[in-house]
Amino acid sequence: VVMVWAAWKRVKPLLIKDKEADWMMAGPGRVFFISPEGRIATWLWDSYLELSQMLGVFLMCQKSGQLDLACEHSMYDRLTDKDFWRDVMEESGMRIPKELARLEEGKLTVRPKCQLEGNDIVAKVTDSYLGIGDKFLTHGQEFTTQESFLKIASEEKAWVG
Repeated sequence: VVMVWAAWKRVKPLLIKDKEADWMMAGPGRVFFISPEGRIATWLWDSYLELSQMLGVFLMCQKSGQLDLACEHSMYDRLTDKDFWRDVMEESGMRIPKELARLEEGKLTVRPKCQLEGNDIVAKVTDSYLGIGDKFLTHGQEFTTQESFLKIASEEKAWVG
């Protein structure tokens, strides 16, 4: 069934005049969804993507005990932001990047035993997806101190709030 669905998703745009934008190919997150060359390789890749997204999230949520809540939010998303998923991944024992600091309401809180200086930073917007609003900052180039990071943060419209 998954392989038929993957094939249909490739054929459907050829048959329909009003084409929908493919969310996998929109935005900076598209790098995770680029298909290999060749029809069979593309079909297998598309099938793998369909199955792995569902199965991976199911297993992660099952292990953390958050399966019911995650299923509810697949219908209506009211809670499942990056903080929710980070908690689920931590509870599941997954390896995830260390959170160095948090910027909320313009106030920077650096985690104990962490520092911004000397570290490159990936700054993420909590309630966003596919890398929209993310900023990759190299220490010594884009910022050097917490104050220079705060200046960058104050100029980012996506980070307000």
